[in-house]
Amino acid sequence: MQSSKKDQILFSVIILTYNNTEYLFGLLDSLFKQTYNNIELIISDDASTSFDMNKIDNYIKSNKKNNIVSYQIIIRKKNGGTVKNINGALKRCNGEIIKLIAADDAFYNDNVIENFVEYYKENSALIYITRIEICDIALNIINKNNAFSYDEIKKLLIVNKYERFDYACRFEVQPPFPGLFFTKKFFDLNGYLDEEYILSDGAALWYKLIRENYDIDYCDIVSVRYRTGSGISTQKKKNPRMEKDLKLLYEKEILKYKKMLSKKTLKKCMFTYCRRYQFENYTFVNKIEFIIKNFNFYFVLIFKILKNKLLTL
Repeated sequence: MQSSKKDQILFSVIILTYNNTEYLFGLLDSLFKQTYNNIELIISDDASTSFDMNKIDNYIKSNKKNNIVSYQIIIRKKNGGTVKNINGALKRCNGEIIKLIAADDAFYNDNVIENFVEYYKENSALIYITRIEICDIALNIINKNNAFSYDEIKKLLIVNKYERFDYACRFEVQPPFPGLFFTKKFFDLNGYLDEEYILSDGAALWYKLIRENYDIDYCDIVSVRYRTGSGISTQKKKNPRMEKDLKLLYEKEILKYKKMLSKKTLKKCMFTYCRRYQFENYTFVNKIEFIIKNFNFYFVLIFKILKNKLLTL
């Protein structure tokens, strides 16, 4: 039996929308079913071409349960990208715990928030990692052994703090952003997300957390059903704004701190950066020289591609 709401921690759910409101009602249903009884709901739309505020407001009023103690809908006048959309919503947030979730995803089951809050009460980190399940467009789980290696993440959190950044960069260990839970205290102490980025909401923050040894914990629950095929991050065609963010990520969050990296890790990071963002501008001769010089990295890259194709057969 849960305690009264005045004794419960206020839990804020921020739903981020941009041209994907057709999935929003499914997410709202998964939120209204949550067994935790003290939830603040914030919906923030990043200037979608079609966002029916009245329809959404009426749906919330007609279907929300007593677990939703307050809600607000924010509509940004101008599309500014995911990061600015998040920051705008965070400034309106009152909860001690904050969950960011995209409108096309859903909570994994009815007990996600309650289970997380119980874990949170017994721990003291500022940010928590949880698991997600990769789903198809209909939110059916498509791969139990998904791409995110939680064993690597757990290893990262127990490795010597001075080696964490090197380890994360070398093995590209990064948790899925949809699985993160934040405390309001984290943003109060450190400010909001870096608005020099437009769409990259998680990667830049993650490398900063690891580099500066922030207090991070791992809560072993599945929190989100992550829909593939509907959002920017799962599109096959490259998004120029996302590519710009990823290039900046390497320059600002990784290579800028090369003194913190081992020679082996730095060499790998330089290979990745040059292959992705400089190789196409090389002369033919320079391309051949680059391939020969980095043949071992290309061999590993080809092996990973073949392995992933075999796993999907």
